[in-house]
Amino acid sequence: MAWLHRGCLLLGAVLAAFLIVVSTSEGPHQPGVSRRSDAILDPAARGVITYENTANIASYQQDGILTYRGWQYTGWYRDSERAVIARRQLPSGRWQSTELDVDLYRDDSHNTIAMAVTSSDGRLHVAFPTHNEGIRYTRTRPGVASRPGEIPWTSRVFERTRPSWPGAPEAPRTLTYPRFEVVRGRMLLTYRDGISGNGQQVLLRYDDTPAGTWSFLGSYTSSQGTYRSKYGTSTTRNAYLHGFTADPATGDLAITWTWREHPSGSCDGASVGNHDTGYAVSHDGGMTWTGNHGRVIGRTGTRDLIAVHDPHIVRGIPIDRGLMNQESQAFDHEGRLHVMTSRVRASDLHPLGGCARDLYADRRRFARPYHAWRDDDGTWHETALPTRQGSSGRTKIVLGNDDTAYVILPDARIMAATAASRWTDWRTVFAAGDVRNVSELIIDRSRLALDGVLSVAYQEPPRRAGLPSAFRIADFHLGSTAPHRPKSRNPERPPLPYEGSRRETAGID
Repeated sequence: MAWLHRGCLLLGAVLAAFLIVVSTSEGPHQPGVSRRSDAILDPAARGVITYENTANIASYQQDGILTYRGWQYTGWYRDSERAVIARRQLPSGRWQSTELDVDLYRDDSHNTIAMAVTSSDGRLHVAFPTHNEGIRYTRTRPGVASRPGEIPWTSRVFERTRPSWPGAPEAPRTLTYPRFEVVRGRMLLTYRDGISGNGQQVLLRYDDTPAGTWSFLGSYTSSQGTYRSKYGTSTTRNAYLHGFTADPATGDLAITWTWREHPSGSCDGASVGNHDTGYAVSHDGGMTWTGNHGRVIGRTGTRDLIAVHDPHIVRGIPIDRGLMNQESQAFDHEGRLHVMTSRVRASDLHPLGGCARDLYADRRRFARPYHAWRDDDGTWHETALPTRQGSSGRTKIVLGNDDTAYVILPDARIMAATAASRWTDWRTVFAAGDVRNVSELIIDRSRLALDGVLSVAYQEPPRRAGLPSAFRIADFHLGSTAPHRPKSRNPERPPLPYEGSRRETAGID
């Protein structure tokens, strides 16, 4: 009977191994993702690449894809350069899209599309950024986003595009990197006034009036002050935001950023001069800003702005590390802020002559992603992910319902780490050979909070420089190990041609 005993032992070992596999693949310590769909919204989106991105996808879009009341919205530019805004009813409705009265300002990947919805009037707001040039802004008529099933989706539900924010003629007229965010029920808008290395972040608030006006609140970061590195001195800069985000636990508004110095402070007088991670929080809707330990470091609309000499740095990062600006941040369900940055570590600087001078080439070879998070007592923790970026681009971070962190890398891999490990057990949970993208991807953070599905928008590389390529959205179920579904090969219906826009309300500019 020895053979039977050995067989039972073998069967027991197999069952034990099976249970271990199941528990590690499905349990909280082994997160996974499952691709449920990957749709082509436009097979011929504008594909001209500048700054290693297209004008359809860049990490600083807030938001380039969003969900409101069970409908999802996104936007892109067609190869004709005409802007398109699209929507679908979740979870799997067909996309409806329409062209607007807007053409791509120029082939510059900074000119991505940003969107938001104001719940007070059910408007979808759309900003078409320029790069240090004029405002282009439109929105739907009231009720379009709050009653989407009742209103046909055509260009006629949108107002004509404007060169200013209605009701706020004193706001700066140049528009770069707009970010919308709802803070304690009020819509805020921030963007850069000025240029790289010499600019300020400004703040507006939506008035929630029938006229749909905005109020200009002023600047909250300063471009002035002296910064000295071992390479030189800079007297101007700008704050590049990693995020502009409301804490779901408290309603407080948090920002993190890197400073971009004038090139005179960089290692060769010409390279990109990003340094440090700054942090500030506002308890009063963006008017007063405090640093990590509660000291006031800025007041919006005054002379007391957040400046380079204030006590705000939570991660000191030298100017020679090829630190990327404008990556991402997100809160977990306990109100802890998580921030992604990427840079070349000190041990990799030797092949570069001691300094990462070429932001794109050097980062492609050596940059690594870093995850930092803020504890309840203000302590910051940082972990380098066990991989290189695989790209010069930026990362995105989201937190699942169990506070597992998922990082979408610029080469389309997804890595995850659990809260139980204090976000140190990073591993790859998605890497598909059938996904190729132009540098970066963007995510729908509002849908994730709604139904636990991660929607990721990306653009495929053009076959040759300047040719159009596919704009796609993929949906992932977090915490799932189900098999990935294949990518769709059939495009969604083409957008409706521009048919005219609604006449905007008179007398409010």
